[in-house]
Amino acid sequence: MYHLIILALALSVLQQQSLPTAGDIQAALIRGDFLYFEARFADSISLLQPLDAALEAQADRIPERIAIKRSLALAHIGLNELDAGKALFADIVQLDPTFSLAPERFAPKVIKIFEEAQAENRNSCVTICNAAVRERRAGNVDVALQQVRSAPQCACSTAVTLDVAETVYRQGIELYKQSNLQDALKEFRKALSLAPQHELARQYVQLIQEKNRVAAEQHLLEWRKNFTAGDFAKAAAAYRDLLSISGEGGTTVLEQVRNEYQKALASFVGSWTEACGKHDGVEMDRVRQQAIQMVPEETVGREFLARMGSCASKRPCIRVDSAMMLSRIRSFTPFSSPVVQVFEGRVVRVQINIDENGNTSVEQLSGGNTVIDAFLKSALEEWKFVPTIVDGQPRCVSTEMKLQL
Repeated sequence: MYHLIILALALSVLQQQSLPTAGDIQAALIRGDFLYFEARFADSISLLQPLDAALEAQADRIPERIAIKRSLALAHIGLNELDAGKALFADIVQLDPTFSLAPERFAPKVIKIFEEAQAENRNSCVTICNAAVRERRAGNVDVALQQVRSAPQCACSTAVTLDVAETVYRQGIELYKQSNLQDALKEFRKALSLAPQHELARQYVQLIQEKNRVAAEQHLLEWRKNFTAGDFAKAAAAYRDLLSISGEGGTTVLEQVRNEYQKALASFVGSWTEACGKHDGVEMDRVRQQAIQMVPEETVGREFLARMGSCASKRPCIRVDSAMMLSRIRSFTPFSSPVVQVFEGRVVRVQINIDENGNTSVEQLSGGNTVIDAFLKSALEEWKFVPTIVDGQPRCVSTEMKLQL
């Protein structure tokens, strides 16, 4: 029953999507070995397979994975499932190319199958590494890297990776000689990622970073000179130079420049808003065009330019005498309704607004009731007036009328 308890524990761990502990693994391995020596191979496989699956992606638990796979391989060979046993031995060799089985502890049949798995792995590694070397010599370093990264267990992959790192470093040197510092920096960093101990690549990274820092300060001075002088085209060019080394010594300086742009744009928004409040369309257009000319790229000015898109400010309506407004009626609906007859003689005060297009809206009614108010609102909002023009522009007007039904 003990092995069933261990199996239940392993399955429970998997179902809860949590990893088995080192103690769980050790207990299962001990029980698995006992089952193996009792020739209960199928029980041993049932016990260990869930644990093997649970640890499949755990790169930090290689020794436990190897121990489980070794016990599984022995159990499969015990059932005469030789291909399954060899596949598990192949997994072990890929996890640790130096792993070996002591001939004095295992049957010749087991040793033979393990050695076959080793030989097949070596042949596979040689094929992969030779292909990687050919790609590297052809200048296809990325393809070469893909080859060796597909077989990290191969001993030859380390040498090929270092060889590729050297090739990448030399490409960086050529770019550096051409004054293409930013692309050279990418190559030197790539070389370092492949070979962290490549001291020359590290020195070139530090050298280019220092050059970028000095260049950023020079671009900042050039930008400030042109920006202060109002030469926004040259300032934008200096900004783009800074942008090209962003993250390589120019990040802090670039943030300073962006902050200066934002302050200036905020000032433009303030001027535009003031002009909007005065309904000064000429000034609004002038301010917005100046802001557009100043912006070095869309991302810097998008928010501020959007705020200068349309003027939503409305001037207050002009108060006008009702007699004058009645003289400007273009069309109206007569008060002909049973409501008028029922409430004949009732006096109602009405405040209306007439917009720039002559349309009427009822703002307030007093002296009536719910029925009268609904009727008058509906009738009055059908009235049309000749627009009122002030200083050459149509204006909203407000008036109060006394109506007797």
